[in-house]
Amino acid sequence: ATVASAVRAKALNGAGVLAESQGDWDMATRLHQESLEISRQIGDQRCVAWSLNNLGVVAVSQGDYTRAQALLEENLAVAEQADDTASFATALNDLGLIAHSRHDYGQATELWTRSLALFRALGDESHTARALNNLGTVAMEHGEYERAQALLAESLALLRSVGDRQGIASTLNNLA
Repeated sequence: ATVASAVRAKALNGAGVLAESQGDWDMATRLHQESLEISRQIGDQRCVAWSLNNLGVVAVSQGDYTRAQALLEENLAVAEQADDTASFATALNDLGLIAHSRHDYGQATELWTRSLALFRALGDESHTARALNNLGTVAMEHGEYERAQALLAESLALLRSVGDRQGIASTLNNLA
């Protein structure tokens, strides 16, 4: 039963991400919440971490930064305990988005710099590129144009290497 429950929890997380990508926040929340409950019942800490992260991202998408912050900080704690570096780095990145939205650029830069280092160590080019893009955006907003251009150019090269068309478009827009 535990294997079936673990598979169900992962499937619910995937369905939640799909619902989120379609803008169905209520459905995404329900799916991720169910995944979280199952994961906690069976003690799958990695899936708990990802469910918390996904719930946090949905809260960010809805502009509920207080809820998102709490979920993502819990995600950090669980991911660290489960030794899930990818989830930990993702939570740092998402917390950086919250800090940026609150105009706390120093905190955003610190979080994204930590996230970048972890994604590089994991060899995750797609998420490395996104962290570089985030850091480039902050640099650009602070008039550090040479630094911004270098960060965004590196991001663009990585995005092209993994074929991330949406990321390429976003980064080209930032470079312009």
